[in-house]
Amino acid sequence: MLFFSASYAVTYLLVGAIGVLTLLVVVWLPDVDRPSDRQVTTFAARAAEFREGLAEVVATPPILIAAGIEAVMYLGYGAFLGFLPIYAKTVGLNDAEIAIVLGSQLATAVVAKPIGGRLSDRLGRKPVIIIGLLLCAAALPLIFRSEDFVTFVIVAPILGLGIAAVTPVTNALIADLASARRLGAAMGVFGTIWDIGEAAGPIIAGFLIGGLGYASTFDTLALLTVAVSISVMFLVRDPKTAMAAQHPSARQ
Repeated sequence: MLFFSASYAVTYLLVGAIGVLTLLVVVWLPDVDRPSDRQVTTFAARAAEFREGLAEVVATPPILIAAGIEAVMYLGYGAFLGFLPIYAKTVGLNDAEIAIVLGSQLATAVVAKPIGGRLSDRLGRKPVIIIGLLLCAAALPLIFRSEDFVTFVIVAPILGLGIAAVTPVTNALIADLASARRLGAAMGVFGTIWDIGEAAGPIIAGFLIGGLGYASTFDTLALLTVAVSISVMFLVRDPKTAMAAQHPSARQ
């Protein structure tokens, strides 16, 4: 939109309008989880139930590990979002070209996420997560060594593919690991740790860039991502694979 409008005000007005439309769609969705009158409980009872669920989730290491995987990936992704525009400006890209680079990465992620989820159903969660992390690790150093618009547009979608492989599959992994009653608490903890990683990314990268420069900083974040991908092999139990082994028909 920025490319066609050449105006930040128009661009963000359009983005805001799309956000309002999304809100209206959500308002119109049926509330399938609304409890009946007999199921309504007091606030104190619900608070106690939430605390119990949260304690159960925090005491389940695989859920925390899965959340940590996402946090590390979003550490690099948050740094990418924070510093790509600044770096791209230094190598001569204009605002519209930077928007296209970011859009190419996001569009790739949007298209590829359903594919990543489907592959994890067939192959298991771990292989798809590991491939996604390695794609992210490969993309970050390449992006911050790019020096022209065409190279950015070719390399940035690789990061989108990595995000598309990891994000839906870690969500599915949490759903596999958490009990049905505690799924909401599990997803809440997962989202909090994810947000911590994404928020920390630009802060940590900012300090590193000041001393190491762009390339070495994103090499460091890439190595951290590779280390996490290796740890996934040994620390994460894949309930999808275990279920398929017990029930071979589940792969069909």
